Amino acid sequence: LENTVQRMRQLLGLFTDITRLPVPQCTPAVVLVAGTDDGYIPTNSPLTLHRAWPGSEIRWVDGGHISSLILHQPVFHAAVRDALSRLDDWSGELTAGGADSFNQRNSKKNEDLVASTIHAAPASQSAHCHARGNAVRL
Repeated sequence: LENTVQRMRQLLGLFTDITRLPVPQCTPAVVLVAGTDDGYIPTNSPLTLHRAWPGSEIRWVDGGHISSLILHQPVFHAAVRDALSRLDDWSGELTAGGADSFNQRNSKKNEDLVASTIHAAPASQSAHCHARGNAVRL
C-alpha cells in the first residue's frame, strides 16, 4: 500500500506541478489574479508561477476560490483587458523589432522579479504570444 501511495504522489506531482508548465513567450502580458483565502489553490502556487514567469504581474483579491470570482469580477475583467493590451503592445513592438525594449520597460516595473529577456518569435508569429516547448525549472 505504501508503494502505491508513493507512486500516486509521484504521478500527481508530475502532472499538477505548475512549474512544469511551459513559460509563455510574452510573460509581461501575464496578469495573474489570486484569492488570499483560496482553499483550492494555496497562496504559494500563484506566487511560484509569478516568480517562474518573470515580468508577470500578480493581483490579490480578498476571498476564496469562488467568492473571489463572484465578489471581485471587475478585478478579473481589468486583468483580462490589461493582459490583452500588453500583448497588443508586445506584438506591435516585436513586429517593429523592439521586443527587448518592451521587456526592459516591464522589467523596471517589476524590479522584484528575476531579470529575463523575451525570446522573440519569428516574424510570421509576431502577433501571437505562445508558449515555448521547454519547462520551467526552479
